[in-house]
Amino acid sequence: MTTVQEGQGDLVLGALGALGTRVDCAGFNRLDLEGPQVLWLVVSGAVDLFAVDAAEQGHWHHLGRLEAGSVLLGPVTGPQHTLVARPLRDCVVHRIGLRELYQPAHTQTWSYDAYGNPQYVPPTTSPLEYALALGVGRGLTVLFQAPMAGERAGAPTDDDVFWMQVPPGSVQYGAVYGEEAAADLLMDPALWQSMVDQQYRLLTTLDRWIEQLERTHETRTAAGIKAGEAVRAQADRTLLASIGKRSAQRTTAADADATHAACALVARAAGIPLA
Repeated sequence: MTTVQEGQGDLVLGALGALGTRVDCAGFNRLDLEGPQVLWLVVSGAVDLFAVDAAEQGHWHHLGRLEAGSVLLGPVTGPQHTLVARPLRDCVVHRIGLRELYQPAHTQTWSYDAYGNPQYVPPTTSPLEYALALGVGRGLTVLFQAPMAGERAGAPTDDDVFWMQVPPGSVQYGAVYGEEAAADLLMDPALWQSMVDQQYRLLTTLDRWIEQLERTHETRTAAGIKAGEAVRAQADRTLLASIGKRSAQRTTAADADATHAACALVARAAGIPLA
């Protein structure tokens, strides 16, 4: 989860908040994120992000939470798992369409020194480019840190953002192409491809992590079943051995200890703490 500094405004919302189509997620329990031709901007509230098997649509694996100011590229195809969002209360997102920036803006400029000699001035990052890098970085951070969730002490902040490189001149507002594109974002194809490749690598990493989780769960379940069968067999033998003994015999401390030991054996094999 990446939090937004309250009271100070958010750079991402300031630069991208006017783009896209508003989607009020009230009453939604699932938000399909389409594909990499769109960006999703969390404007208010938050969404929980899950990885779901793209073919079988089975178990939902929770990855983390996207707060307001986070941007996520629609999921790419190819990895075993895709991304699905579950909006929380009062969540509003913007669906921002992407269009190709056919001719990236010229960012190389020249100036002259006191003697009239030309000097090259390197390009600088615009507020839009910085906001896109920060917003997408917040979304990527959730994917990047999901396998390490158990090792983190707290929710990530902007200091932990997985920064994406946005070259100067590689994005522009769609309004420069006309009113019909005013709600869209223009993006250089090379930048878009780098975003797709980055997300693909992260999703394939999540595939391996989820496979390991499921294999560990299956191993624990099998161990628990085996231990349970052994305990039941022992209980049956104990019951048979006790048949014919006086029913009035009181339960001793040794009997209680034996019962607790059997329960502890099953719980330990299943990976469940026994209180």
